[in-house]
Amino acid sequence: MEKIILIGSILLVWVLLMINRDVLSHLVKESDVDQLLKMTSNQSSEKFQDRRLLHSLSIVLLVVLSIYYQWELLYVLIWIVVAIVVYKMPYFRLKSEFNKKVKQLKYEFPIWLRQLQILLQNNTVVVSLQKSHHFAPVLIQNHLLSFIEKLRLDPQNLLTYIGFLEDYECVEVERAMKLLYRYNSVGKEDSMKQLNRMIASTSKWLREQRLDNQDSQSQMKQWWGMLPLFGVTIVFITMMMQTFVALLERG
Repeated sequence: MEKIILIGSILLVWVLLMINRDVLSHLVKESDVDQLLKMTSNQSSEKFQDRRLLHSLSIVLLVVLSIYYQWELLYVLIWIVVAIVVYKMPYFRLKSEFNKKVKQLKYEFPIWLRQLQILLQNNTVVVSLQKSHHFAPVLIQNHLLSFIEKLRLDPQNLLTYIGFLEDYECVEVERAMKLLYRYNSVGKEDSMKQLNRMIASTSKWLREQRLDNQDSQSQMKQWWGMLPLFGVTIVFITMMMQTFVALLERG
């Protein structure tokens, strides 16, 4: 009787959670989900959250099955952990994809910025940005069009420069945009000085990104090189365990 009451209570809570998924979604949603979805995919936050909750709550039903068949408490805890993991995995994938885009941006942006600096020597900021659009990284082309339109309306607004690609939370981009703003704001006498500062900053950024890229490739090769050693270690441990078991059986 107690088991039936417990199962009924869990099913009632489960039904209530399924009915009120919108409320539950707001309670358990990560704070940066909307931003990650905006930068990595076109799906809405509501659909993304609803799909996660449906998959996770479906696994919760296995808790009821565990109680019905009187499985150990360990199985109940395992299903709860699995439900949490299933809920979190799409978020982790989004986060990973976002980090890849940020890494790609940090590598491609300074290359585009160097080309922009060449155009700035004979053109205004807006004209240079327009001419640089066709060879800009695909990742920023839509953002660049919006940035150009805002500059046409208000070319001296610092917030417009700072807001360019702000969703990627890249400090180097913000620093470069502040230098571009200063270049556009100062008179002709100081413009070359600001341009030289931009060139020096971009050169340093390019050098650092190339070194980071080389380090990443080197670390990946090291991990691949350790795989044979790891395999030999597993084989050795397995053989030792078999020898130990054989000795115990003889004794």
